[in-house]
Amino acid sequence: MKVYEIDNYAIQKLVNNLMEQGYSNDTVKKCKHLLNQFFEYAIDNKWIFVNPTLKVKIKGKRTVYQANNDEKYKAMPLEIRNKFLVALNKDEANFIKPLCITLMFAGLRIGEALALKWKNIDFDNKTIKVERAITQVPKFDEQGNVKDRKTVIGDTKTTCSVRDIPVTDIVLETLKQWKDKQNERQQTNPDVTAILTSPTSFVFANDDGSYRTYSGTRKIFDRFKKRNGLNKFNIHFHGLRHTFSNMLFEMNENPKVIQQLLGHRDVKTTITVYNSVNSDYVREATDRLNTKIQEQQKEKEFEIENPKEPELTDEEIDQMIKELERKKKRKEKDFEM
Repeated sequence: MKVYEIDNYAIQKLVNNLMEQGYSNDTVKKCKHLLNQFFEYAIDNKWIFVNPTLKVKIKGKRTVYQANNDEKYKAMPLEIRNKFLVALNKDEANFIKPLCITLMFAGLRIGEALALKWKNIDFDNKTIKVERAITQVPKFDEQGNVKDRKTVIGDTKTTCSVRDIPVTDIVLETLKQWKDKQNERQQTNPDVTAILTSPTSFVFANDDGSYRTYSGTRKIFDRFKKRNGLNKFNIHFHGLRHTFSNMLFEMNENPKVIQQLLGHRDVKTTITVYNSVNSDYVREATDRLNTKIQEQQKEKEFEIENPKEPELTDEEIDQMIKELERKKKRKEKDFEM
């Protein structure tokens, strides 16, 4: 379409299509904002006289998208976590164990983990520095449709995502073991054609030293789940990140702390999206409340049956002491007589 042919209807249709395809409100708003900037520029140059984005409204299937998204990336409940960890310890044929442990116990996004280099891991200070991420750049045809996607190393999702993460011993120990295994492989395996353990090497590199793509990593992960009977549990890479945040919420950790560990720009995202409360947690909470109420009722019944003596003020106590002293003196006089 020529610039002057684009009207409010065309922009509204585009926005509605984006919502129907499952894009979030935030993404659609950014698209609308970008279009708004372009049309303001067009007005300044007198190509058009009216900005067609001004009356466009963003509404529609946000609720459906959010519900589907929450289900897709649901955190693992405790019993599934245990099965998953057992499978990781039993099936150590490739890099899936150290990758999943890093996602599950450090809360990294899959793109951030695949972009990690050994220099980003400080074993002495027990931290991981997140500064880059694997991302996919779409290529479009003449009609504006995505015809291909290219995987590149780029910036993290937001500026807040650049962070130093204090990590647990299980993450560090697993990564140490992985580094030792990679060091052994590069010395004994002829398929390894690169140095895999130098500071600038990718932690989860291919044997030629290149970084892994998300699609290739997901295929290997899918085969791992199938081998270990985990397909039915709907486990995803991003679900491991949700599991990390849920474990912290279960320990009543401060949401602002969890926000910083996850690299969220807004704590609302941490609380609303990354806190999957299931019926077990709700039941535990109501059970604790029920116990508390019963204890308070028993305390009240005990107080009614066993009323406490009224507490005396300091003046009343002094008066009682003086009265006792006077009685004592009278008795001593009576005894002398």
